[in-house]
Amino acid sequence: MRISDYILRNLRTFCAVVEHGGPSGAQAVLGVSLSAISTHLKDLELSLGFTLCQRGRGGFALTDKGEAVYREAKRMLAGIEQCEANLGTLRKVRTSHLRIGIVDSEADNPDLPVHRAIRRFFGRQHDVRLTLEIGTTQALSKALQTGEIHVAIGPFPNRQPNVQYTPVYTQEHALYCGCLHPLYARAEGAVKLEELSLCPITARPYLQRAELAALHDPNVTASVSNMEAQAILIRSGRFLSFLPLHFANTWVPRGEMRQITGLGLEWLSQFHIALHIQPAPLEIARLFAADLAAERVGLIAVAETRHVAAWLPLPSHAAAPGRKAAVGSRISSGAKHSAPAISGSVTRSTSPKDSAAGSRPSSSPPDRPRTERRNPARVSTFATLVR
Repeated sequence: MRISDYILRNLRTFCAVVEHGGPSGAQAVLGVSLSAISTHLKDLELSLGFTLCQRGRGGFALTDKGEAVYREAKRMLAGIEQCEANLGTLRKVRTSHLRIGIVDSEADNPDLPVHRAIRRFFGRQHDVRLTLEIGTTQALSKALQTGEIHVAIGPFPNRQPNVQYTPVYTQEHALYCGCLHPLYARAEGAVKLEELSLCPITARPYLQRAELAALHDPNVTASVSNMEAQAILIRSGRFLSFLPLHFANTWVPRGEMRQITGLGLEWLSQFHIALHIQPAPLEIARLFAADLAAERVGLIAVAETRHVAAWLPLPSHAAAPGRKAAVGSRISSGAKHSAPAISGSVTRSTSPKDSAAGSRPSSSPPDRPRTERRNPARVSTFATLVR
C-alpha cells in the first residue's frame, strides 16, 4: 500500500496510543481530543483492512496484527527521523526529535546536571523538538532498544546488547528510618546489624537486591519501583529502606527521617549515559550526551577549585581517584563519589585496600560540601563524547 501523509499521521497517532497505554494516555502527548484520536485509529484500520487494537471499557490491548503494525511503524518513523536529521545536517541546521529518558528523583540532584546539559544543548541554533521521559531502568532499557528514546540516563545493572554505556556519575545511598520508627530515637551508632533483620524493609526489584547485600537475612516485605514510593514507606515508620543521600536530604533536615550509621551499609550506584550502537545514534543524541558529560566534568572542576591547591590532599570524606564503583558497590563508612568504572557486576569493598581507598565519617552531615578529584580515565571517556 502507498504510505501517504494521511497514513503517516495516523501511524504516529497509533504509536503514541500504544506507548501510552491507550487513547487517554496519548491525549496530552498528541495535543488532540479523544475523538480525533479515535478517528485516526478507525481511519488507519479502514486503510489496512483489519483491527489493530481492542479499546473500550475493557481496556486497551493490541491484536497480533496490531503488534506487527506497531513494529513496522516504529521502524519506518525512525527512518524518517534519521532522514530529517541527515537533511538538516546538509543544510547545516540540526533538526529532528530528541527523546531523553532518565530515572526518577534526579531533578534536585546537584551532582547530575541534566538541566544544565539541556540549557547548553538548546543554546545552539537548531530546530529540535524535545521529549523528556521519567522511567525505571527496565523501562528505559526497553525504550532505548525499541527506539522510543535516544538517550537513557541512570543505573543499568542489566546490560543490554547493542548499547554503549558511558559512566557519568556515582550516586551514594544509605539506609534510613522514619521519625515514627522505633530505631529513630536510638543513639548514633547504637543500632546493631542483627536488629535490622527484625525490621521490615523495602527493596527495588530492578537492583536485584544489591542494596541489601550487607544485611543479614533482610526482612523484605515491600517492593517499590521508584524513590518517591520508597520515601513514603520510610516516612510511615513501618519500613526501613535505602535512599540516595541527595533525595533523603529533603526530609532529614526536617527531622522526618534519619540515616542509620555506623554499620557500613552505604553503597554506590553507578550512573551511565546509554546510547544505541546500531543503527548509529542521531547526531543530536550524541551531542546531548556530550553536553551532559561536559557539564559533569565542569562540576568536578569547580569542586576542585574550592581547595587551596590542586596538589593538596582531599578531605577524608572524599573518594580517592581511581577507586572502582560499579553498580551496587559497597563503600566503607560511605565513601563519596568515587571514579566510575564500566561494570555490570555487583562488588563490595571488603579488602583493606578498598577500605582505605576513600571513606567519610558516618556522622558527616547530609549537606556537607560536595568535593571530587578529577579522574583522568573518566575525563578521557567524557572527552571522547565531547569530540
